[in-house]
Amino acid sequence: MVSLALPIVVEQKLDGSFLGLSPNLSTDAFVFWEPMVTDIKFDRQRDFHRLTTTGYALVMEALYEFPVNLGCIVYGEFRGDRLIVKKDIHIISDELRQWFIKVRDEKARLVAEETDQGKGECYEECPYFHIYWGE
Repeated sequence: MVSLALPIVVEQKLDGSFLGLSPNLSTDAFVFWEPMVTDIKFDRQRDFHRLTTTGYALVMEALYEFPVNLGCIVYGEFRGDRLIVKKDIHIISDELRQWFIKVRDEKARLVAEETDQGKGECYEECPYFHIYWGE
């Protein structure tokens, strides 16, 4: 009944530990009437951002046993005193799911082997860029 009146849940808490993810995940929003995971970013659009919605979808599918095939990334950008909003609505395809699992497994391997991926993998807007490049 509530989902008919308010079909969007904000900060949906999820436990992703059984998929090798954090036990303290939370989507920025989840739409129930057509299961869609939403994530908000203040960054320019990048292909790998779709992995966040894919990961959330995989966790929700495992927890609630229904398919989540839609993702939406909302990009916010401040230009002067204005907020510019763009949306990337996408299908969470089998290819995205495979890409997510591949990246998750690679990150888990790096942690298990205590391997530093090095600055070659870092992009300029990366929050750890200053650590690798000393800036």
